[in-house]
Amino acid sequence: MHKHHRYPRIIIQQAVYLKLRFTLSYRDVEEFMAIRSVRHILKGQLAFDTRLKHKNIAIHPILVLHYRMFNAGGLNKVLNLWFQDELKKLKDEGLDISKVRPFTIIDIDTLIFHKDIFSSRKLNLEDCLLEYQNDYLNFSITGKRYNSEE
Repeated sequence: MHKHHRYPRIIIQQAVYLKLRFTLSYRDVEEFMAIRSVRHILKGQLAFDTRLKHKNIAIHPILVLHYRMFNAGGLNKVLNLWFQDELKKLKDEGLDISKVRPFTIIDIDTLIFHKDIFSSRKLNLEDCLLEYQNDYLNFSITGKRYNSEE
């Protein structure tokens, strides 16, 4: 998302309404807004960047947490499963979701800690995201057995 992008008032009102009306957590509302943003990008409806070629970009939906206490083991995997379910709905609408990457949670402290590495280009943030998404978020234990089960 762009640095100075702000959600339209109606979207914020809908998110607040959903938060107060239903038993949604703030994470659910964030996820809702991420899907809405992905839909706008895929449809080329970005009011703040009309020159963006939405067919030539990779979309990395990221939630940056400012409090480590809100991040729990396995949470990213669960939220990404929900996100993938919502992406399937976008696909059913006829949108090409092939360039949408998995939903990823990043702790702000992690970004701050590695800022020098990323700014010096010793590591590429996108490469790190792809490795995390491929090795962790897409990891499946289907058909695998624990040593104690053998």
